[in-house]
This record gives sequence, C-alpha cells and structure tokens, in this order.
Amino acid sequence: MKNKPTFVEILTLVVCGLTSFSTVNAQVPGKMSYQAVVRNSTGALVTNSSVGVRISIIQGTASGNAVFTEVYSPSTMTNSQGLISLEIGSGTPQVGTFAGINWAAGPFFLQTEVDLSGGSNYQVLGTQQLLTVPYSFYSNSSGGLSYPGGTASLASTGNGILYLCNGIIQTTPCLPSVLTSAASAITSTGATTGGNVTADGGASVTARGVAYGTVQNPTTANSTTSNGTGTGAFTS
Repeated sequence: MKNKPTFVEILTLVVCGLTSFSTVNAQVPGKMSYQAVVRNSTGALVTNSSVGVRISIIQGTASGNAVFTEVYSPSTMTNSQGLISLEIGSGTPQVGTFAGINWAAGPFFLQTEVDLSGGSNYQVLGTQQLLTVPYSFYSNSSGGLSYPGGTASLASTGNGILYLCNGIIQTTPCLPSVLTSAASAITSTGATTGGNVTADGGASVTARGVAYGTVQNPTTANSTTSNGTGTGAFTS
C-alpha cells in the first residue's frame, strides 16, 4: 500500500527580504521562500527523497478557488531532516501567474500538496492562511515603498497616498532632510554658509535658505536668505 503524506504535518513559512524596502527603483522580489517537513502516513520523516510538490494560492477561504498554482521540475528533494525548501513563484505555473495575484483582494491561503513517489499523484499536506507576506507584495503592486534620504517612504493605495516617516505611517508628507554647512569667510559684516537638501520628504521643496541673527538658535521668524527650490546643495 502506497504511503500518503500525513495531514498533521506542520508547515513552516519562511519570509526573506519582503519587509525591507530599498530605493525607489528597486522591486520587491517576486517570490516567497518556503519550507515544510514531509512525513509519511506513519509519521516517519521522508528523508533524502525526491517528492512531487504542487503549491496553490487560494482566495477567500481555505476551500475557495485557486488563483495561482505551480509545480516544480525536477522534483523537490527532501534533506536528511525531511525538509523541503523552495521558492514560491519559481515553479511552472498551472493556474494564473504569481505576479498577477491581486493581494488586495484577500484573504489568501497557501495549500501544499505532495506526491511521495516524486510523481503528480498529489495529496494535500496542509493549508494555512497567509497573513503578513501578501501585504508586502501589495505595497509593491500599489506603488512601492522607498526611503529617500533614509527617512521617508510613500505608497499609492486605493485611498490615496501614505507616507512612512521615520517608521511612522501618516497621510501628510515627511519633513525634508537637510544638512547645514558650517559658516566660513566670517567678517564683521557677514559670512558664507548654506546647506544641502538631500531628500524632499515626498513633497516639493518650494524654498531653501538659512535663518540668521545676532542671538543663538535663530528661526524663520528672524532674518532669512532665499536660495532657490528643490533638492540639492545651496550657498547663502
């Protein structure tokens, strides 16, 4: 009698690099790293064996329709601990495409099927709901997140634009990032200074300059210079 994979197997989902967003031109990887331990019907580990694997992303409920299904060729090998490791999104699609999943239309469930003989007579190993991972892809598909100057991020959503400012999500742009130049050429009547607007915070920089006065910590209520607009270096 052919062994069937045990249904009580624990599935372990490994998320790699999906919550770290880099520059505005970078893309969230179109894959998910995934691992699961395979046991046979007696509970024994299936080790160092070639097994057939089919992965499905199911929408709505655990018994809903699959919006994406893929298989892997050659067959996936288990290691000495019965562990399989693969990248969801790198297999051969049978239903839909991984890039075409509308993560905003969840919830979604991950179903794993295996054939212990390495063929395509798949048996369900388990189904679990995806919670955090799809929203990383959703952020990417709805505009992406970026960190200009390391301080600000934005993402287009169905409800407008969200800004991530120093780890805090808000609906208004972040403060621009500015580096101030030290004063030089100091005389009895003036000095040279300036700065560099390294990031606009998600909105247009409409004025640049410095505030100055004869007391410490001058503000824009004191005298100011006007040195153009936008990002970049300026001299006052």
